[in-house]
Amino acid sequence: MTAQIDKQACLLEPGEQKYVIIDLQQKLFFRKDIAMTDKEKILQVMKEAGTPLNAGKVAELSGLDRKIVDKEFAAMKKTGEIVSPVRCKWEPADK
Repeated sequence: MTAQIDKQACLLEPGEQKYVIIDLQQKLFFRKDIAMTDKEKILQVMKEAGTPLNAGKVAELSGLDRKIVDKEFAAMKKTGEIVSPVRCKWEPADK
């Protein structure tokens, strides 16, 4: 039994899940791909940095547009997911 490999790249919407079947030397492996949301990318970058960051630096490190980072920062400030220990710099509330 031979599995056919779809060579077309799959783009996933944030939060969407997709199972990909890979045929390596006629052994089948299943891998679950999950796309990260913008908020998840931002929080990951902030946690990896280990120090408070401003929105411009988060945009630079994450590869996201600055407007998206600003929008997500505003939402995370309201919910308390990020805190500001230093003026104009932010870090995740749950380090």
